[in-house]
Amino acid sequence: MRRKLVIGAAGAAMMLPLSACMTDQADPPPAAPPATTAPAVPTPSPTAAPDGTIALATPHPITVLEKESRGDGPQLCVGGVAASLPPQCTGVDLLGWSWEDVAGEYDDRSGVRWGEFVVTGDFSLSDDTMRVTLVETDGPDRGPRWPDCADECEQPTEEQEAIAGEIIRDHVGIYSSGVDGTGAVRVEVAYDDGSLQRELDATYGEGVVIVESILLPVEE
Repeated sequence: MRRKLVIGAAGAAMMLPLSACMTDQADPPPAAPPATTAPAVPTPSPTAAPDGTIALATPHPITVLEKESRGDGPQLCVGGVAASLPPQCTGVDLLGWSWEDVAGEYDDRSGVRWGEFVVTGDFSLSDDTMRVTLVETDGPDRGPRWPDCADECEQPTEEQEAIAGEIIRDHVGIYSSGVDGTGAVRVEVAYDDGSLQRELDATYGEGVVIVESILLPVEE
């Protein structure tokens, strides 16, 4: 049964599950290759609040985790979760989160609390934090992280792997960077207002790199 939990306002990279085609190498990039025919991802363009925050939500349940010994509060694991017990992750810092509001919906072991939730909140681009406004304990399953190319997957080229490595090396806030099966370099961030996509288009050519936001604008 779905529960909606409204969180009151209060006070104010990475271990990744990588696909076989992904890379984290940092070789110097070659000259930009020609643009591919990879499908473009629409740039989200919600209206920012007066304080500069944007209302965003997870499109499916994502792990929220807090490690007491770390001491920096709960995080939304947008970059993936290490399959250990207890799990480990880093991601977006959550402000105004209360474990009491989700009692019975999370695990607690060895000083780590974690559970999967659909989280809505006001996201700050300036410091990569999210002030929680709503939590739901149920939601749709997450689809594939990468396009399903079946038996027609394109193998990554050295040029594409070099670009993927440079992007994750030289940009803050990149949670994954790799070559998908359609022949494009695919980059995941918590949220891009379009500025990162425009920067990478200017550097490598349109269609070479696709930036995907893990958090999506709240439908009005």
